[in-house]
Amino acid sequence: MKNVKLSFLFILGAFCLSMSSCGSDIDCEDPSAFNESTTALNAASNALIQNPTDEDACNTFVDAVREFIDMVDEYEECFSDEEFEQLQTQTRDLETQLDGLDCN
Repeated sequence: MKNVKLSFLFILGAFCLSMSSCGSDIDCEDPSAFNESTTALNAASNALIQNPTDEDACNTFVDAVREFIDMVDEYEECFSDEEFEQLQTQTRDLETQLDGLDCN
C-alpha cells in the first residue's frame, strides 16, 4: 500500500510540474477535471489509510487511481513527448501495483 501511495504522489507531482500550453478540447491552463480527479483520489487514499481493511475503501481507492491514470491519458497533449513517455511508464508501474492489491 505504501508503494502505491508513493507512486501516486510521484506521478501527481510530475503531472503538476509538467503541464504546458496545448490546444484541442483539453485546456491545459484550466485542469479542473484533473483537479477533481486528484481530490477524489486524495480522499480515497486517506479513507484507505484510516481503515486499510475496509473493502469498500480499497475498491474506491483502486477506482480513483484508475480514473487518475485515465486523466493522465486525456491530458497527453499537455506534455512533451518525453514527459508523457515517462508518465506512461510510471502509470503502467502503478497499474501493475494495483493489480497486486487485494481488496477482499
